[in-house]
Amino acid sequence: MDKPGRELTSSYAARTPTRHLSSASPPLQPAFPSVAQLLPYDVLVRIFEQSARAPRQQDWGGLLCAWQSNEDVCRLALVCSSWRLPAEHVLYRSCSLLSAKDAASFIETTKRRTDLAAKVQFLVVGLSEEETWPSSDEEGVTGGMMTGKTQAETSALMVAALAACSRLRHFQVRPLHDSAREGLLAALAETHLETLICSPRLRKPDVEWTGCLFRRVDIVKLVLPTLRNFEFDAWTNPSDHNDPAYVEEVPVSPTFPSTILSSLTTLRLRSDISDDHLFALLAACGSTLEIADIYVERIVAPAPAAEALSHALGTLRELRWTTNPPIEGFAEVNLSPNPPFDRILPRFQVLNSLSISATDVSPSILSLLPACLVDVEVQAYTYRGPFKFSEEMIKTLANRKEKFTLKRFTVCDSEEVWSDENVAAMTGSCAARGIAFSFIADEDREVDSR
Repeated sequence: MDKPGRELTSSYAARTPTRHLSSASPPLQPAFPSVAQLLPYDVLVRIFEQSARAPRQQDWGGLLCAWQSNEDVCRLALVCSSWRLPAEHVLYRSCSLLSAKDAASFIETTKRRTDLAAKVQFLVVGLSEEETWPSSDEEGVTGGMMTGKTQAETSALMVAALAACSRLRHFQVRPLHDSAREGLLAALAETHLETLICSPRLRKPDVEWTGCLFRRVDIVKLVLPTLRNFEFDAWTNPSDHNDPAYVEEVPVSPTFPSTILSSLTTLRLRSDISDDHLFALLAACGSTLEIADIYVERIVAPAPAAEALSHALGTLRELRWTTNPPIEGFAEVNLSPNPPFDRILPRFQVLNSLSISATDVSPSILSLLPACLVDVEVQAYTYRGPFKFSEEMIKTLANRKEKFTLKRFTVCDSEEVWSDENVAAMTGSCAARGIAFSFIADEDREVDSR
């Protein structure tokens, strides 16, 4: 008996099953069905999911969820007719389109088989770092990788693929040509996503078209009503980009009605969005927010920051608040004598883990901890932050009237600011209260991947 599916091409087996799946010859059927053929649909789906390629570390997995295409399952779809539908379910549930070839193949197949596009729940699109074909039409006639598509054309294909997935729930957009912006925003507006990860940057300074896919005003359009998880890792107006097309007027008072953000539980922002946008977004989703990871490269206004976070006092379990201002010009920054977290930290009700910049909290932190907090990390990105070693912390730890539920206390700072004696004093004082203290010197700190 011939092997099922022997007519398949190598491209089908390696990378693009979508192009061939609907047109391949039907598999040969045995005279009598096997036990495997008689298994229920749901059981076959579970088995095929387990037989799919093991999870890999992917650059495009994001922090909220990770997925990978399951091309290995394509062979199972050609074993017999009873396996085809459950195999297709697994194959199309999670798709990654990282080249023009991927996107074109997907669109070609789903035009014939709209049911396949409806199976997609997880989708990643974007130009990979290895894609080096030209950005202009003039150059794309003879250049380009395999397809001759320009970056703009390929990006348009990927937006079309997104629009075809009517039941998509989890989506990540990686770098696309900035010409895709309007189409991408329009396609996203028609979705009912639970997870949206925007990471449209390539960390390659010689690639000019990356880094500005979104503009500052787009944050309002990207926070969709159905979202539970939102990650925005996008610098909308890089300092080295002087194109006025990206420098827009930002609404002074952006609004994110709480009625449309009633489901958001996880928020991760690494962006240069304005303080007004940041505070409005935090305030709008605060009643449901459980995990927040905020990274900005500036000092934020302390009073509005505390007010914005006050909406999440009863829900926030994990908070990472990083303000990393540039060294240039920092000497002129006037830090508040009353940092934002001194104002709000005691009021958190369920906060379990806190990572905070030394610019946003004072040495009084140990006397301000809520009873729910067990893990605290303070990161110093500049010696001018208000948080430094202080005898006040030693006295607080020695005060038996202070009740501590804290289990771990970590400080990342310069050895010039924290001497060996300071570290030893904190280590001993914390140990006496059952707290594990760790000091990480700047030179030993892991390089921030942001």
